[in-house]
Amino acid sequence: MVDTLLAQHSLKGMHRAQVIELLGEPTPTDKWDDWDMIYVLGPTEYMPIDHEWLVIDLDEAGRVSDYDVTAD
Repeated sequence: MVDTLLAQHSLKGMHRAQVIELLGEPTPTDKWDDWDMIYVLGPTEYMPIDHEWLVIDLDEAGRVSDYDVTAD
């Protein structure tokens, strides 16, 4: 599902408020301290005890400068 979302919406350059409008409030977590916004996507296919996450970094203007899908 995240693949479809990222194919249809270019997050780079979006303002923080636009990301929240699209995805909702970020997931409260102490994981991934190096990223500004974090969204839990759910369990991974290959290891259900691990989760996939969408992590987003913002620039000084509050716009998305980078993002990644990662697992814990």
